[in-house]
Amino acid sequence: MRYLLVTASAVMVALAGFLAARHYGRTVGAGVQPTVGVGSKEPAADQAGTLGSAAGREELLRRLETLARTVKERPADAAAHLELGSIQLRLGRTGEARASFQRASQLEPTSTGALYGLAACSEAEGDYREALKTYLEIQKLRPDDPGLDQRIRSVQSALAGASKQP
Repeated sequence: MRYLLVTASAVMVALAGFLAARHYGRTVGAGVQPTVGVGSKEPAADQAGTLGSAAGREELLRRLETLARTVKERPADAAAHLELGSIQLRLGRTGEARASFQRASQLEPTSTGALYGLAACSEAEGDYREALKTYLEIQKLRPDDPGLDQRIRSVQSALAGASKQP
């Protein structure tokens, strides 16, 4: 039961981080974060407010350190990898986030949280084909997932726009 609650909690954290980054997405503190999602232009937000605030960023960095230790101590903990990936993505570290989400997906192949994280990384990197492929994979696992149709349409629209550019 505890594992189920931890996994559900991690999925919600990953999804909240993805949606916040998707909705707000461009700058983090002094550095520039890749755009997460199609058409994002506003600063990324964290759970307490704005990620651009020193306190919010410091909290995420502390949580990042804690989770990095956790996954070293418990490398088979899919929920820890999922949460680590979510924080890495919110900090604009898409390469590291992708590795964490991939590990979570290897440990829990039906984890839609890990798949959403991978799709978010693909969007952040501008790889809309891969994002679409991942969203369609999620759709096979959870056809009634709320909001998924909108994500698919958004990525398809981005792909159509990209194909029109010379």
